Amino acid sequence: MKRYLIYSLLAGMVIFYSCKKENSNTNPALQGNYKLKYFTSNTNSTITGSDGEKSVTTSDYTTINNLGTIAFDGSNLTTVGVTYTINAVAKGYIYQDNLLLDSSSFPFNFTVPPFSSVASYQLAGTDSI
Repeated sequence: MKRYLIYSLLAGMVIFYSCKKENSNTNPALQGNYKLKYFTSNTNSTITGSDGEKSVTTSDYTTINNLGTIAFDGSNLTTVGVTYTINAVAKGYIYQDNLLLDSSSFPFNFTVPPFSSVASYQLAGTDSI
C-alpha cells in the first residue's frame, strides 16, 4: 500500500509541475512601439520579350530621412506618419539573345509621402510575421 502511495504522489507531482497557465502573449518582445530607422533594398527586375530581347534593371539603396512609428500590439501592425526618401542610381541593361547591347544609369529618387495604416499579422515562428 505504501508503494502505491509513493507512486501516486510522484505522478501527481509530475502532473502538477508539467502544467502551467497558457501564455496568450506568444512573443512579448515583439510587441511595442518602434521608430523607423531605415529600409535597405537590393532590387533586380527582368523583362523578357518573345524574340530574344531582355531588359534588366537593378538598384541598391538604403533609405534616408526616415520618420514615423510602427506599433505591434499582438494582432495588428499600426504605422503612423511613416515617410522616407530614396536617393539612388538604377542601372539598366538591354540584351538581345543574351548579348549585351546597351547599358545606362539613371537617377532613382523619390520621397514617400507620410502615411498611416493598420494591418493584421500572425507570427510565423518566433521572429517572423
